[in-house]
Amino acid sequence: SLNMGEARADRRMWKPGENRAHILETLFAGGRGYMYWAWNKSNIRIIAEVAETNGIVAEHEDLFLNGQNTERFWTEQPRTFATTLETGDAGLLLVSTYTGTKNTRIRVFKRPDKAMTLTEVYTGKTVELARNQQVFSLIVPSAQCRLWRWEK
Repeated sequence: SLNMGEARADRRMWKPGENRAHILETLFAGGRGYMYWAWNKSNIRIIAEVAETNGIVAEHEDLFLNGQNTERFWTEQPRTFATTLETGDAGLLLVSTYTGTKNTRIRVFKRPDKAMTLTEVYTGKTVELARNQQVFSLIVPSAQCRLWRWEK
């Protein structure tokens, strides 16, 4: 059960991207679904963010339902995380940061493997990774996440 937040309320100020992170972190942690409450304390921007993320989840349903957690990617910076779900055909990489700092560059490590193209699911931006490349950087604002997909 997740809370929509209370736009303009003193005790919980919603920031764009927070609900996206709540939903995706829940699913990558093994949740089989989610429920939101406090719609009456919401606003159209919050509802739009949840709706957009619901669409992304539906588009990648097979990976969320059948994907296995692997250790293909990881981070070593404190309070940053790289979580992976993979099937035989594709994978999703969720990179999250909860550092509370202005540093948005997250260094991600990759097991040496074949070359791959990561595609950011929300923007379509791509990152090309060479076959034996083991380190790369992604930009992720604090208290946010970015979701990347690759095909095998």
